[in-house]
Amino acid sequence: MADERSPTDLIEEQMKEIAELVAEEKELQGYRDNECASERNAILDLEALIEKTKNNIEDLRVSMERRNPELNEQIALARREIDSKKNALKTMCYSLPIDILKKGLKLTGFNVSVTVSRTSVKTSYRTNELLKAHPELAHMHVDGDPVVTLTVDPAVLGRLVAEEKFDGEAAAAFRVETKLKNPSVRIIEEVENE
Repeated sequence: MADERSPTDLIEEQMKEIAELVAEEKELQGYRDNECASERNAILDLEALIEKTKNNIEDLRVSMERRNPELNEQIALARREIDSKKNALKTMCYSLPIDILKKGLKLTGFNVSVTVSRTSVKTSYRTNELLKAHPELAHMHVDGDPVVTLTVDPAVLGRLVAEEKFDGEAAAAFRVETKLKNPSVRIIEEVENE
């Protein structure tokens, strides 16, 4: 016999089971905490010490900033300029030629490292322009596959060139390579040991 409960009834049943399991888990945790009271108290003491240490560190930072506000403003200005230069550099990297993006790039110098990941590239052709220059492609086939459908099939054109039925150099001027996504760009400020 099929279960005739509604989907909401089934969901509510699962919700009830989860609530019961959560209650059981809390009860078990309570037993554990009672059984291990000394360890639990030590954990609470350490957590309090960590929080106090964080507060002390923050108080010291505030004190440092108050001591010389002009210097802090210069530091903040330098950081804004660094961030602005990094953003400009990333934009430059996104605009690198496809040939470089396909391989990726890593440059290091001046205590700075720039890494540009390899980027996947989609190859297509400006079909109308290619067909105007080489109308014979419209009727060519390789192993029953047309070279041109509504677009030029790069794989089939590649096979046509491989079989020396068409000059690959002639198609190169019509080739379009498109980034499928921007590469990731990582810029690391290397700091020498003092």
